[in-house]
Amino acid sequence: MKPERILYINGGILDRGGITSYMMNYYRHFDRDLLQVDFVAHGGEGPADGEIRHLGGEIFHVPTKRESLTGNVRTLNRLFASGKYRLVHAHMDAMNGMVLKLAEKQGIPIRISHSHSTNLLTTNKLKILLHERVRKKIPRYATQLWACSNAAGQWLYGQDASFTVVPNAIDTERFCFRTEVREKIRTKLGLAGKHVVGHIGTLAYPKNQEFLIELFPEVLKKRPDAVLLLAGEGRSRTQLEAMIAERGLGQQIRFLGQRNDVQDLLSAFDVFAFPSLFEGFPVVMLEVQANGCPCVLSGNISNEVVLAGNVRKIPLQNKKEWIDTLSGTQTRESDGIRILKEKGYEISDAARVLQNTYLELLK
Repeated sequence: MKPERILYINGGILDRGGITSYMMNYYRHFDRDLLQVDFVAHGGEGPADGEIRHLGGEIFHVPTKRESLTGNVRTLNRLFASGKYRLVHAHMDAMNGMVLKLAEKQGIPIRISHSHSTNLLTTNKLKILLHERVRKKIPRYATQLWACSNAAGQWLYGQDASFTVVPNAIDTERFCFRTEVREKIRTKLGLAGKHVVGHIGTLAYPKNQEFLIELFPEVLKKRPDAVLLLAGEGRSRTQLEAMIAERGLGQQIRFLGQRNDVQDLLSAFDVFAFPSLFEGFPVVMLEVQANGCPCVLSGNISNEVVLAGNVRKIPLQNKKEWIDTLSGTQTRESDGIRILKEKGYEISDAARVLQNTYLELLK
């Protein structure tokens, strides 16, 4: 008996960002004799492509709308009309309305919209108008409205909308704090005797890394041994590099690039900084709390993210409190994995629930 095949639709390449992490965390833990996932990626090859193919999934690379709107629509229509899929699951936030409209017109019966954010990822006024127009069409073309958090669902679908929260989830044990790993990574990166402030995230406007760079001279006044490590890549890197050079912080702030060892980096950090302007429910916050690394979190982010006792939410306006907290010595949370498991964020359990949900919908 062949497995049921469903289609995930991503708004960009399959990178190591939060939405791809969500999809891959679940995909790895599905019973692929029962359920196989194929993927649509907007753009070229990404870091996750090789693993997807190894696990038996197909990847369909479609032109971005910027490259060719006509080519984008034509390619998606051809795929939706192929008869291969009865269920599509869109992970493009506001643009879910566009792809699910195409899926509806091609007769796909199960069309899931998933919200992963609490704001648009653009500041371009024309794009904002387009996204808002398309967003309003989502309830018309989606048969299921899902979100990673209540805040994300209310943002995309409306304050009074009815939707289902499907939790982001991780392999909690993988992110367990390990002393031997901490020493190994700190030695490898030349961090012996340093107070390490860490950040992991796409280098892009919503993640607000500029805030950390602006604060860091004041952190150094309190902790001359401090260093800031920025893990991730993105379109803001050139701008961030210029800010660092302008402040003469080239020795104190380092870029680590795209990483596949986040679990090890977290053990090496003394404090994790997450100053995002907005988020849905960031996967990295589950990883941080499983690890037990002390965390300073933007006050803009929903309280739904705060699960364990190692997270301190501070409004971005309270810069002095951010500086004091980042430069201070804090205790690691030792009970994070148990807490996350009890609250339903263990991927082995969550994947079983989601897989059964898909199979019930397909009956």
